[in-house]
Amino acid sequence: FDEVYSLGATNDSVIEACKRADWWPDVTGVVMDVAGLQHRHESEGSTSVETWRERTGFYPRSRRIHVIDQINRVRTFLVNPENHRPRIVFSPRCVNTLDEFKAYRYRLPRNGIRPISDLPEKKHDHALNSLAYGLVDRYGLVDNNLTGINTPSLPVVAASGGAAAVQAHKRAMGW
Repeated sequence: FDEVYSLGATNDSVIEACKRADWWPDVTGVVMDVAGLQHRHESEGSTSVETWRERTGFYPRSRRIHVIDQINRVRTFLVNPENHRPRIVFSPRCVNTLDEFKAYRYRLPRNGIRPISDLPEKKHDHALNSLAYGLVDRYGLVDNNLTGINTPSLPVVAASGGAAAVQAHKRAMGW
């Protein structure tokens, strides 16, 4: 729902906006990052998870996922190593998500080389974090082994436009 959230919005206003959306009847569950359990909003008096449960009947699932695990899981959906086609495509209406893919950056390299231990900048990542949390919740963490990423028979998640922007981003990131 990061496409719906905006600066200063309350959980109640976001929930109402989601319930008015044409896709709301298709929602079968909610996943949040671990912050949903931690933050209490003074104006609401409860955590994000509690507010979502009370207003929607969904109890958001949550867990902490390291950023490298998030990146690895999203990569398995951006390109299928067997046929080099994406397992997920984005609607052109997901403008914030597509903009975040374009803006996602690693820290500046040292001596022209980005060490493997460096993490991406912690900005321009709200929708991407949401995407990663949802994919990990549904498909689990990626098994990185010596032969590469193990991604057994994962389905295509969405089938709408926007794949060209994702493909361009993948090329720019060297994926």
